[in-house]
Amino acid sequence: MHYWTQRTEMPMNRLVGWLGLARSTFYDWRTRYGLANEHNAPVPRDFWLEDHEKIAIVGYARAHPLEGYRRLAFMMLDADIATVRPSSVCRVLAQTELLGRWTNSKVAARPSGPDATAGEPRPERPERPVVLRPGSTAPPPTS
Repeated sequence: MHYWTQRTEMPMNRLVGWLGLARSTFYDWRTRYGLANEHNAPVPRDFWLEDHEKIAIVGYARAHPLEGYRRLAFMMLDADIATVRPSSVCRVLAQTELLGRWTNSKVAARPSGPDATAGEPRPERPERPVVLRPGSTAPPPTS
């Protein structure tokens, strides 16, 4: 464009308009002139987790099912398995469905079924709730 602007002694805006380009498009192109063509796909960054790190996080989480994601992050750091932030561990575990409210908790790790309460007698019926009436100081007698 500079070549034609100098030869015709016309302003660049007029030439750009004759070409049917928007001025903003032309100036965007001019600022990118000489740079590598970048596409719209995300460019890999240095801080992104690699596949072997994600596999290590998932394997370590499965080996330690009762630990939370924060503790797992620091345990992996101490064991030289992966150096990742707790938020990254949380994101990886959520993507692999290993992170949930009850997925890795101690409640989920308890045995269930008929043998789970062996030795603990079950009540025959629910206990009667204590109802305090206005003016009374003691609960009513149970029968």
